[in-house]
Amino acid sequence: MEEHRAAWLWHVHGFTFDARVLVYTWIVMGIIVVLGLLAVRGASLKRPTGLQNAFETLLEVVGRFVGEQIHPRQQAFMENLLAALFLFILASNLFGLIPGLSSPTANLNTTFGLSILVFFLVQYSGIAITGLKGYLHHLKGPDLPFVWPVFTLINIIEELSKPLTLSFRLYGNIFAGEILILLLAQIPVYLGGFIPAVAWYGFSIFVGFIQAFVFMMLTLSYVSMVTSHH
Repeated sequence: MEEHRAAWLWHVHGFTFDARVLVYTWIVMGIIVVLGLLAVRGASLKRPTGLQNAFETLLEVVGRFVGEQIHPRQQAFMENLLAALFLFILASNLFGLIPGLSSPTANLNTTFGLSILVFFLVQYSGIAITGLKGYLHHLKGPDLPFVWPVFTLINIIEELSKPLTLSFRLYGNIFAGEILILLLAQIPVYLGGFIPAVAWYGFSIFVGFIQAFVFMMLTLSYVSMVTSHH
């Protein structure tokens, strides 16, 4: 078992990478790119394909949320980014339900990387939309003597904690789901082990959708709060 696991570890210039996570991530990205190309290739206003309808529905739903909360200068960019985030996280979550495979999002490095991306997106959006002065005023909080330093410290801690909460929420739910599937698979068939396993598979699909949606909506909320003028 240890030799098999070591075979999946890549050592590059003093760094160690889990090849399974990298390969599975590339596969997920490849699947999304291929599906996107197929949807665009067969796009038609008169006779849209099911794949085209799925992508258009996703963009319409995301566009509604973005239109209500995001500054007009950022709406087109955020709509595409949030849709891409949702698709990648959803596909990653469901990838681990294939027997013998694991979800890229069941690895903390993947979820933390996504959260770091969101963190820098939020800081960039705040400065780009409200300006450096407006961004610093957001961190400062209310203009109350002797109180604003406390609020500033709280706001800075809050911003720094967002990547941790985002990453651990997604990682914890997906990793725990995969562990439970493995445990249920150990129950003998004659004891009805397949019944809870099938039920948990269905619930895991639901959780995969919910976690992708939650990550997308939290990203939208963070950007909305930092770019708001009130």
